[in-house]
Amino acid sequence: MGIYLEDIEPFITQVRQSFLSGNLVLIGSFLVASIILFTWHYFTILHYQKRRLDSETQSLKEEIDRDQLTAARSRKAGTIDLENHFQHYKRTGESVAIFAFDFDNFKQINDSYGHDAGDKILVGVCNEIKKSLRTTDHIYRWGGDEFIIIYYGLKKENAQRFADNVIKIANNFSCR
Repeated sequence: MGIYLEDIEPFITQVRQSFLSGNLVLIGSFLVASIILFTWHYFTILHYQKRRLDSETQSLKEEIDRDQLTAARSRKAGTIDLENHFQHYKRTGESVAIFAFDFDNFKQINDSYGHDAGDKILVGVCNEIKKSLRTTDHIYRWGGDEFIIIYYGLKKENAQRFADNVIKIANNFSCR
């Protein structure tokens, strides 16, 4: 035929090298693409999990910061807010007005009419008081029938009027 193995051997070597280098490029490209894809998926999942955790944490914080019965802020939230405002007062000298109140003889209502009736009174009074508060003020359920209201930026000369308004709401509601 006129073709000798020695003549073909350089061609075969060249094809093999070309094939191997092509495979190496293909394998390298595949590995790089796989690493990029894996990294992208990893960070996407990590980002999704962080957002989910943040959302669940915020939801739990809101649940902890709210009294389940009255939807007033909780004692825990009140303690934190009072501490923060005390620190603010020490730095700036700006104070807040704090009004604490409870219902006289509330145990008698629970004993006479049942805890459901007592709960309805607490919820109703709390809702009415919330309607009278400014957006900057907060009501906290401190315990049983005890509440605290923090008035921000309230001038001393207006404090009595705000307190009288709360007492009026509570008295009017209990007369219903």
